[in-house]
Amino acid sequence: MHQKDLLLPWKNIIDNVALPLIIKGISKKNARIQVLNYFKVFGILGFEYKYPFQLSGGMRQRAALLRTYMASSDIMLLDEPFGALDAITRAKMHSWLLKVIKELNATIIFITHDIEEAIFLSDRIYVLSDKPATIKKEIIVELPKDRTKDIITSIKFNEIKREILQTL
Repeated sequence: MHQKDLLLPWKNIIDNVALPLIIKGISKKNARIQVLNYFKVFGILGFEYKYPFQLSGGMRQRAALLRTYMASSDIMLLDEPFGALDAITRAKMHSWLLKVIKELNATIIFITHDIEEAIFLSDRIYVLSDKPATIKKEIIVELPKDRTKDIITSIKFNEIKREILQTL
């Protein structure tokens, strides 16, 4: 999943989300039935037949994330998916994503340049070098799994942040 949601503007949300299943050869009817089960989990229930222009940025990202999940439910690669969102929406999406990951038991590889975002969302962080990219350091994030925004002011959070900054 990229920074932009890349939803097809001529398709409603249910058909955008069902697209990976249709590409895999599932009928449009059955694909729609499968994806409907996830609209509540992804916080977009009631928006199935809306078009992308009718949704907020956060809702569009949720739909794009659901489409990504439908393409590969066991592991997802997210490339700065919240980069285009405003700070308030981004913070809400962080908390929301942690809940979704826990409920779906999915593995996410999350690419970001935002150190606090990396710490808040991760169990493990890989700090990469400049080109050609190599792993400079692996950091295990030993913070409680149930995280709230209060954690960003904790001593442990800031120790991890300091370690990352020193590695860069």
